[in-house]
Amino acid sequence: MEKLLKSVISILVLVRILFLQISTKSSSIYLTKDSDHYIGLSKDIVYFFFNDNLSNYWLSTFRLPGYPVLLNIFSRILEIKNIIYLNLVADLIVLYLLYKLLFIYFEKTYCYIGCILFLINTNVLISSSQIMTESFSTLFFFASFYFYKVKKYLVSSIFISLLSIFKPLGVYLIILYIILM
Repeated sequence: MEKLLKSVISILVLVRILFLQISTKSSSIYLTKDSDHYIGLSKDIVYFFFNDNLSNYWLSTFRLPGYPVLLNIFSRILEIKNIIYLNLVADLIVLYLLYKLLFIYFEKTYCYIGCILFLINTNVLISSSQIMTESFSTLFFFASFYFYKVKKYLVSSIFISLLSIFKPLGVYLIILYIILM
């Protein structure tokens, strides 16, 4: 049974890579209105953070600087369309962390099933094929929780800090972890 589950996970990872390969062929897949805004922010971070240039949004939105900074760094060595492969790397790390977290509570079979459920989640698949914060936010969230669970509080706090510069959820996690300690 374990071999079968590992094989299914391997196939799902390969399917995800294929899906990303197809996604890079069409900008309508990897670029959304939010993606365009993140890319715009990454081009001139200081200017755009102090001059809201959002158009066609129903409400003015403030973006945290983490993802635009990441885009700024990696857009120097990768084409914009290939940045979605960074999401794949983040998702694979999340897959590993998910396995490790589940292994704390369950036997291996359930850990593999949890990993399969993560890989077949269409929301995760779609968001990882777009230039969006979700993959990295999920990575930082799972990493902070995993390291908190194994009592490596300093490492956990680093990941919570990274999460808080990508999404406001990190700030709420800090408050939650303080309450739980």
